[in-house]
This record gives sequence, structure tokens and C-alpha cells, in this order.
Amino acid sequence: MMRSTLLPSILPFLLAALVVAPSQAQTDGSGGADADTTATRKLISTDGSVSVFEETTPGEGIEGFWWEFDPEQELARLLDQNRREEVPEPIVDAFGFELSIPDTILALRDSVFAVADSILAETIETAVRFDPKFRSWYTESKDVFVWNNEFDVAVPLTLRGSAIVKVTSKNDFNESTQKFTDNRNLSTSFNYTFQNGFVSSFGVNRTLSLQERGSVRESNSTNTVLTGSVRGTRIFPRVGTLEAGAGLSVNKRDYSNLSTDGISDNFTPNWSVKANRTFATGNVSVDYSGDRGRAKREETITTPTGDFDDNGDPIVNIVTTNADERNLKNQTSLVANWDPNEFNHLRVNGSFARDRFQYLSAADSLRGQQETRRRAAQSVKIAYDTTPFERLDIRSWAEVRQSETSYELETARLTRTTTQAADVNIVYGPWEEGELTVKMFSSVDNREYVSNQSGLVYAQKASADFEQGITPNLTASAAYFITLDAFEFDDPVSNSGDRDLKKQRGLFVVRWTPPVQNLSTALNMDIRQDETINIHPTRSGDNRVDYTYIITPDYSWKIGSASITGNFNADVRYKIFDFRVEDDELTRRFSMGQRWQQQFTPRLSTDVLWNYEYTDLGQYPKDEDGQRRYVRTSELRRLRLDLKLIYNPYQGLKTNVAYRRDADDRFVISEGERVLSSQPRTSEFSFGFIYKRNFTRHVSVDIDFRQSHKAGALATVGDDRFYNIRASIRYQPFREVKDDTP
Repeated sequence: MMRSTLLPSILPFLLAALVVAPSQAQTDGSGGADADTTATRKLISTDGSVSVFEETTPGEGIEGFWWEFDPEQELARLLDQNRREEVPEPIVDAFGFELSIPDTILALRDSVFAVADSILAETIETAVRFDPKFRSWYTESKDVFVWNNEFDVAVPLTLRGSAIVKVTSKNDFNESTQKFTDNRNLSTSFNYTFQNGFVSSFGVNRTLSLQERGSVRESNSTNTVLTGSVRGTRIFPRVGTLEAGAGLSVNKRDYSNLSTDGISDNFTPNWSVKANRTFATGNVSVDYSGDRGRAKREETITTPTGDFDDNGDPIVNIVTTNADERNLKNQTSLVANWDPNEFNHLRVNGSFARDRFQYLSAADSLRGQQETRRRAAQSVKIAYDTTPFERLDIRSWAEVRQSETSYELETARLTRTTTQAADVNIVYGPWEEGELTVKMFSSVDNREYVSNQSGLVYAQKASADFEQGITPNLTASAAYFITLDAFEFDDPVSNSGDRDLKKQRGLFVVRWTPPVQNLSTALNMDIRQDETINIHPTRSGDNRVDYTYIITPDYSWKIGSASITGNFNADVRYKIFDFRVEDDELTRRFSMGQRWQQQFTPRLSTDVLWNYEYTDLGQYPKDEDGQRRYVRTSELRRLRLDLKLIYNPYQGLKTNVAYRRDADDRFVISEGERVLSSQPRTSEFSFGFIYKRNFTRHVSVDIDFRQSHKAGALATVGDDRFYNIRASIRYQPFREVKDDTP
């Protein structure tokens, strides 16, 4: 497939920002692919871009797994028209049970999605092959039914031109609320490449939306959009690359709901210019885009007065408003990179944006009047990374940004925020088995509102993390974190929320691998102190300090095809008030969890999880002699059992059975007497299967079914027995098939 060459010039830098450095990966247990470390790890599962490995050192990853993410592989999939709609295979452990991808990886994947969307928005496909595709899928969950259909086809017209047609529909129905929605969309685009390298596109998009509840139509709308654009790029010697584009969008929309009927016409030209200059030691890129739109709108609002005429019919008030809306948007950004050598990197980012948007206000006091919203934003960020000498890395940045939003009619909604922030990250490895990481962050927000929320917000963070290998089987790490937040409001009379928040945390971890094959142990200690200081005298009674002490030994042992893991947790929390001694509290919690996983055959695996928790809560006041005593007020005993079984009879079919049971015993303690208050019991049994198969080279089916049965305290009518089903079929008659396609 040929595409226009108008890809964003900053793409390599976006991808570089998405890859987590190996030093960060050692901290999180997740990050970008590192060939040296990956080569020594055993791969457990991958979906092409997200991979999970076994730990080479106990405790280095997340819950026993080392995660890695390849943003370039994910971006390539999203930009491939034959793969972008594929659902990645689930990540599973060595026993076949699905794993939850860490939030750090999910955040990186979302960032790649955003990059792919921006590229596709500026990509014009000019050379395609005839490739019709049809997909239909049905989803049912409890009382919600959803049916989707999708058809798209690319038709080559000439060697330089093509047409792409896509039709989609979605119907969903909620049986409980009787809500029904129907959405249909037809889009057509014609693309052509001129001999001079310019690419053009013309498109028509029509959308119909309908919503009903029972037999009453709540809303209905039709939207027709015509778009056209032309873009080109030129490379000038000694100057750089210049990309320019211009376009036009014409929109017509009819809409109605229970109280409003309207029609709007919109005419918006747009333009963009990009310039990129590459040097031997860096590059500079400038990007400008803008549009200027004009819309005419007529809207009729019908509201009942509450009175009735002589015939008993309700009297309504009808107001028709005509508006001439003029919208404007301009945005400029600058990116400069300088790499004087392999040990230093400087980056400067700057942006400036302005926009004006007019619309009919929906506020009760201004309904039907034309409102104008203006927004302005600018920012400057400087980042500097350096490696002064071996084993020392310093990453730093500083940023200033300002944003303002104002309204002509609702002047009280004015907001203006100025933020100044800086961050420093230092990683120092004085010797091979040790590493020290120091992080510092500071920011100030100046919030100017037309309300009592105006004021200053300060945030400072600092941390130090040191890890040392003592022996080949023994490592220790220690970390200290401190966070200082302060809120200073401009009007202390109407807003007495001025306060300081101080949080301190210390972590200490010892990992020991005894001389027993595949056995690893660890001891984790966590100490926290959180202080809340209210400045205003009327709130000083809430000033308090929270103390937390947690100690958790755990182990992991792999025996043949089985894996046994367990942890024991002791948790003590104090809540100490400065002035209300009678409200002081103490919470004690002990819990333990044991897990057994076994792979009986390559197709049959089981997972058993058992948890027990004991918690008591009570007052912790001081006596007259200054001694504290613990007065228990409640007690909780909780037992949880999870059983899972998966069986894969043949390739493409996965069956699973799960059972869960929760049992709580809750007591109220008064004057030394313990009384049982409740004994909630909950159980859930579910079974299902996942079936994926290519019946031919062009037809594929995907079915996911699960039946659930609940009983006990939390089971309600309609929720005690239900099933979820997702079924889809895809037909692609002219699909190019690789040799390894089943």
C-alpha cells in the first residue's frame, strides 16, 4: 500500500519518548524491549507488542513477572489496515490463565494509540487493492443486547486514484430501561495523487442516530459532512522539508429531542504548514495549523408552562432562536533537539494556541442565547539529559504553561491557570551490584478563578532508592519518599480550606534465594506517616497524623509443573488527632494468602487461591496519666476461596470453569462483649468457552461465552443467573494469505 509522505516529522521522537529506559524498567518491572536482558529471560506469553517473561532475579518485576512493551511493533500494527482491527491475544501465564497487563504498560499503549490516530488522520491512501471486508458481531450481557455490522471496501480507480467506502451500524437495547439506540454511518472517500507529488482527498460522511425509550422517541439526528483536502511536501536543499495542506469541511445537521428541534449549517476552511530542518547534531521542527468556520443555526425550544387550555391540553412556550456562529482556531508548536555528543541531549518544546467557539447556551438563565467561549494556551518546556561519566545518568526538565478560558455571557466561569514545574532524576551505580536513584519534583499552580477556589497550589516530591547485592543469593533495597502539598486560597473567609499535606514513606526489602531449587523468599517492610494540617482555626480540629506499619514475608516455589506462592501480612494503622484525643483510632489487620497452580497436561491447568483475613478496629485514647489504651469496637474475619480450571481440547477452543466463595463473620464489641452482627456468605459458579477459528482462508469466527450463577448476600434478582456472549464473524474474500495462515 502506498501512502502520502505527510507523516509527522516528529514521529521518531514520539516513539523515543514512549520507550522506557532500561533503568526505569528495572524499577517498574516493565518497559521497552532491551535485547541484553530479554535474551536471558524465558518468554511466557506475547501478543506481538506486549510480552511477559519470567524474572531472572526474584522481586525485580511485578508480581513475579517481567513485562516489556514494543511501541514500534504496536504502531506498525495500528497503521496496517489488515491488522489494525485485530484484537490482540490475551496475555497468559505459564499455566494458561489470563494476566492483567500493568497500568504502566496500558498507559504506554494508549499513547501509541494517540500517535497512530494522529498519523491516520493525516494519511491519504492513494494506491490500494480491491479488498472488501465484512464483519458482524453480537454482544449480550445480562439485559443489554448490542449488534454491530461493518462493511468496507477499497476500490482502485486508476494507478493514482482510489475510492474507499465504509458502512457501519450499531443497535443496542437495554431490556430493563427499555432504551433503544440505532446508529448508522456511511462514509466515502476519493483519493488521488498528482504527478507533482501532491495528494488530494474528497469525502462524504452521513450519520443517522435514533434513541427511543419504550414507544417514545427521545432524540433523532442526521449529520452530513463533505470534506476535501490537498497536501504536498517539498525538500529544499540546505533548508529542510516543507509540508503544506489546505482543506474544506461543509456540515449540515438536523437534530431533535423531547424539547428541542434544530438545524445547523457549517462551513470551515482549514490549513496547515510544517517545516523541519535537520542538522548533524539535531533538528528543528515548526508546525502551524488553523481553521476558520462559520455556522448558521436555527433552534426551537418547547417548554411546558404548567397550565392547561380550555380543552385540557397543556400550554407550551415556544421560542425560536437564529444564530450566526463564527469559530476560529490557530495552533503553533516548535520542537528543537540538540545532541552535541552521545552523552548529552537537549530538547526544547514550545506551543501556542488560540480558539474561539460560539454556541447556543444551555444554561437555564441564558437558554437560547449565543455564547462565545475563548481559550488560550501557551507552554515552554526544556529537557536536558546527560551522562557525565560512566554509571551516572541525569535526566531533568523544566516547564512553564498557562491556560485561560473565558465566556462572554457566563463571566463567572473565567479560569486562568499558570503552572511552573521542574523535575530531576539521577541514577548512580557506584559499583556493579549497587544502584542509587534520586528523584526530585516541584510545581506551583497559580489558579485565578472568579470564585473562592482561586489561590496557589504547591507540590514537592523527593525520593531516594538504593539497591545492593550482598551475596549472589541475597539482595537488599531501601527507599524513602516524601511529598509536600500546600493549598493557599486567596479568600480565607469564604474558603477556609488552606492546608498542608505531608506524606513520608520508607520501604525496606530483603530478598533471599535459599539453596533449594526454584525457591525464592522476600521480606517487605513499609512504614508511612501522613500529616494533615489545616491552617484555618475552624478546621484545626481535623488535624491529624496517620501512622502505618506493614510487614509482609512472602515466598515462591516451583516444583516440576506446579507453582506454590504465599504471603503473610501484618498491618497496623494509627489515626492520631491533635486536639480530639477521643477520636484516635487503631486498626490491626493480619492476612495470609496461598496459591497453587498446576499444569496436569499441556491442555489442562488449575489455579487455587486461598485467603484469610482478621481485622479489628477500635478507639485508642489517652488516659489521664498519658498512657494509651486500646478499646476494640469491631472485628472482622474473612475467608475467600477461588478455584479455576481451564481445558483446551484442541486448537482454537478454550473452556474454563471457575468457583468463588466468600465468607465474612462481623462482630460488634461493646463493654468487652463481642456480638455477631452479620455473616454474609457469597458464592459464584461460572463456566464458558472461547472459540476462534478460520473456517476458510477468508472466513473467521470468534465466540466468547460465559454463564454465571451467584448465590448469597450479594446476589440480587437479575444478577443471580446471567450469561455474557460475544460472537463475531469476519468475511474478507480477497484477503492476502500468508503461508502460515491456518
